[in-house]
Amino acid sequence: MRLTPEERAKKTNDLRAARLAAKNAERRELYKKQQEKRAIKEKAQAFEDLKAMNNVRTRSNPKPSKGKPTIGYSASNRKWKNKRHERYNAKTWPGWRDSDGIQSPVITFKKDNDK
Repeated sequence: MRLTPEERAKKTNDLRAARLAAKNAERRELYKKQQEKRAIKEKAQAFEDLKAMNNVRTRSNPKPSKGKPTIGYSASNRKWKNKRHERYNAKTWPGWRDSDGIQSPVITFKKDNDK
């Protein structure tokens, strides 16, 4: 059965109207959600402004610590500290090392030995 041009036009208009109604309903829902979020933010901002007017100071929540506090140096820090000391000693006292077992790299002379 064929539709007359007027019936076909009416049917297409009804389909368009139904699509637009569904789209508008989605937009209305989205707009309501956005308004609710905006209202929550504005309420929080108004509360903060009121606190600021009354000079109410709140403590910020401290961040939870990620690790346990250490006493002294960690193993890797000790390793690099020792390396720095060894380099310093190598530059300052050439030809002498801690590992030699000598108490001091400084050689002392008496005045009598110079002659």
